[in-house]
Amino acid sequence: MKYFLTLCLFTIAFSSYSQNTEVDEDDKPQIGEDNKRGQGNSELSINALNLIIAGAVDLSYERILNNTSSLNIGLFFKIADDSSVDVDDIYAKDFALTGTYKYFINENKHAGGFYISGFGMVSNGRYDDFDDDFDENGNFDDEGEVDYTDFALGVGVGGKFVTKKGLFFDTSINIGRNLLNEDAPRLVALLNGSIGFRF
Repeated sequence: MKYFLTLCLFTIAFSSYSQNTEVDEDDKPQIGEDNKRGQGNSELSINALNLIIAGAVDLSYERILNNTSSLNIGLFFKIADDSSVDVDDIYAKDFALTGTYKYFINENKHAGGFYISGFGMVSNGRYDDFDDDFDENGNFDDEGEVDYTDFALGVGVGGKFVTKKGLFFDTSINIGRNLLNEDAPRLVALLNGSIGFRF
């Protein structure tokens, strides 16, 4: 709970700072020009879906390169030891660092609308391969979990919807494969339901 409160305070403080920042250039956002905030090139967001389902903080910074492409770096870490939802395969990781490239299909929007993406992710955690859950006598063995660290590559599709004031909602489904460690989950799924602010 204390992590959640810290994140809320950080978000409020950052929003206040962003609203009081002046930029003298004519083509940049000015105070009182909310309709131009949606044209900024930096974004901060939190994946609310992961917070609710897995008890994990998933923070992202995204840099918009042009109207059709952006680069995103995300940091994922669990703050809750258990979850009421059985999502062990998807959330076997305890920590992950993910880099994502997004290509937006609509050239007339400033990094908004539907997109396709590619990602690379370094993750570690504990994973239980169910093939190893039974010993030679057929008895259940609950010590099958092993620690792993691995690197995955994958692709995804999604959509980002930005208001004139710079608030946005980003949702996507991504799937990839771990490449290096046989003790890691073979497939990885990244579910995204992020809310954030563009500035």
